[in-house]
Amino acid sequence: MVSQCHSQWDQVLSLDLFGDVWSFYKSQGIPISIRFRLNSVWLEFHVNELRLNANPRNSDDLPFFEKFMLNFVHDLRISANNILDSARLENDNSTIAMGFELQQETEELAMKFQENPVGLFCAIKSCLDYELEMIKLKTGCAPPPPTQGTSGSMTPQNPLSVTSRYNSLGSRLHKVVLTSTGQPTHIGEINRIRLQMQDTIVELVQLRENLNGLEVDIHIASECNPRNGGVQTEVHALQATWNQKRAQLIEKVASLKRDVTNFTSHIKNAISQISTFSVELIQLIDEWKIEQRHEANGMGDMSHSLDRISSLVKTKWGKL
Repeated sequence: MVSQCHSQWDQVLSLDLFGDVWSFYKSQGIPISIRFRLNSVWLEFHVNELRLNANPRNSDDLPFFEKFMLNFVHDLRISANNILDSARLENDNSTIAMGFELQQETEELAMKFQENPVGLFCAIKSCLDYELEMIKLKTGCAPPPPTQGTSGSMTPQNPLSVTSRYNSLGSRLHKVVLTSTGQPTHIGEINRIRLQMQDTIVELVQLRENLNGLEVDIHIASECNPRNGGVQTEVHALQATWNQKRAQLIEKVASLKRDVTNFTSHIKNAISQISTFSVELIQLIDEWKIEQRHEANGMGDMSHSLDRISSLVKTKWGKL
């Protein structure tokens, strides 16, 4: 059974070692949920790669650990957002709570190790080493070292250049947020439908008042001499008008329901996409911060611009 496992974490689960390793993760300040939410092969491979090729005590190797932490936190954020997006569509409150919990754990980790990416690596390495020891005790042998294979990252990496990433993100933000005369955007449609619903509600109120007035007129006319042919004709005419107004009212209510459905759909889509964009913006900001530190130390060059990031943020929120 062990030989069929694809990662060290698979062996932990198949050998029923979860309870043993959970307490150790807790002692290291690392939530064990990361093992369920991240690509275990990616994590094991890159921890092993850093172990072999970078020295935590060598300041020259700091960029390797910073990159590891950047990808680690970035993919946890994506995982949390994906959980929330899916749960909201399904209206699954328990899963929504799980997504928020992962978000909180991720931000706590990011804050805790913000200035200490080496510390994050060492804590995770200790957890993986403990897993390995438990596997050895259980099976009498260690699993083979992880290989990257075709899964080179926790989630598919963006192969675009920095400039292309800015342009792509800006273009997609405009399609969601900005109202234009061309193809409608989610925010533009939300505003249009909102105004349309307001007009429909006004018409509904007016129709309801008309119906109430007609009902009074019909009652008064009916109280008159019922044998009078003119009165009967008037009652029939009023009843026909009432039926017509009622049909209009029913149609307006149906129209309002359709608008509410479309309105809700656009809001969900806008929230989902903006949530994804938020992760990408945070990624750009994190990369910019690392570049700032490297530049201060005379390492590397600057490919990010805070002005460009700020312009994207303004695009995102300025029209909401």
